[in-house]
Amino acid sequence: MDYNYPPTYLFTWNAEPKHGKWGSDLEKYIEQLSNTGKFTDTWRCANKSATVGDRAFLIKLGEGKKGIFGSGYISSEPFKEKHWTDENKGDVDYVSIDFDVLINPVKDEILPIDFLKNSQSVLANQHWSTQSSGIEIRKEVVPTLEEAWFTFLNNSHINRRLVDFTENKFMEGSRSEFLSIRFERNPHARNACLEYYGYTCSVCDFDFQEFYGDIGRYFIHVHHMTPVGSIGKEYQINPVEDLRPVCPNCHAMLHKRTKPFSIDELKSRLIKKQCRKWNTTYYSFRK
Repeated sequence: MDYNYPPTYLFTWNAEPKHGKWGSDLEKYIEQLSNTGKFTDTWRCANKSATVGDRAFLIKLGEGKKGIFGSGYISSEPFKEKHWTDENKGDVDYVSIDFDVLINPVKDEILPIDFLKNSQSVLANQHWSTQSSGIEIRKEVVPTLEEAWFTFLNNSHINRRLVDFTENKFMEGSRSEFLSIRFERNPHARNACLEYYGYTCSVCDFDFQEFYGDIGRYFIHVHHMTPVGSIGKEYQINPVEDLRPVCPNCHAMLHKRTKPFSIDELKSRLIKKQCRKWNTTYYSFRK
């Protein structure tokens, strides 16, 4: 199945002792992520094409264990800032990253770099020991990397079982020991949904690529027909029956009440209008 993934970047940490911010404070960041479901920090980015919504993986190099120990999504455009160790080096490019997973590589197992390098899969085609932070990961590598990361978390003590790839069963709703009580969303189920339905909103038929061009390609929210948080336990998800692609506006409207509107209910509230400036149709909602 040919899944579409956002551009994905590899950020490096050499675990240098002088980098006290991510040395002594790493446990504090992990605790913040565990308690709030979110931790944001800036990271040096060599690729100026990185943009909001792109995927980010954090790899530990240097001494000791090497491998991937964090992931998240880029939450800012690249910006200039003083070099973190030497202001005399001038400004360098940074991005903000919203982390969704952080592991302490000193105390816990991480996804080993040896596995990435020696894999019999496409993973071996990527240069993992890069000296530059924020390089783009090869597009053909990304789906296998996402599956390897998801499986690693799934099989480790960090997360409980979320998916059985061998039987093509998608599991969601498992309470993550690592991320406190935040419910995990299965990225493979999302992609299976989009493979089936495409990237057009199921409520208002809005297509971001059609309206915005290339920057709108592959952008859409995925709506759970039954809110994951209301189930309160792990369950097997059917990406075609349980998920639908929706635009952010319609997604917000679906959740305007405690029991979300159904897709059909929200469709019945749409008011079709014509935008003369853009020569296109859009919708508003009935009061």
